[in-house]
Amino acid sequence: MLKTYEDFLRRADTLGFFFLSGKNLEGLPTLERETNPEQWHTGIPETDPWQWKDRAAQEKKLAFGCILGGNKGFVSKRMYSLFYMACSPSDELQDCYEDGELSRSAMDLYQLFQDGAVLSTADIHKKLGVTKKAGASRADSALKELQKRYIITVCGNKRKVSADG
Repeated sequence: MLKTYEDFLRRADTLGFFFLSGKNLEGLPTLERETNPEQWHTGIPETDPWQWKDRAAQEKKLAFGCILGGNKGFVSKRMYSLFYMACSPSDELQDCYEDGELSRSAMDLYQLFQDGAVLSTADIHKKLGVTKKAGASRADSALKELQKRYIITVCGNKRKVSADG
């Protein structure tokens, strides 16, 4: 069982990729199965796997996102170029869109990142003018679509701040 952040990094590096969780991933390594349930959501950065996912992405130790066939997971630096070559489009995104391989929502979302912006999901929803009731699921699907193609990736975590601060 993985007990610390360093244990997790070593395991992810050894495997080359590591899923966060997934009931439909029987036989594949997941962080959820390789840690004790009591460790999760404690807020202790050294021992809380929920903290590890954000920390590894923020420290650029591992790539994180919906990058393993649409399942959330991690890819080591050693394996990143192989996953990138296998999953990223060989054509320009505009060509992928015109050929029907990329959704309009994904193209709209991609435009938000072209200047190198770092955006939270809440920021994305706001900039796209969507809400939970109108358009958020389409935006979330586009986010997953771009992550699956290694066009964007998670680089940390940002807490949503209410209108009252």
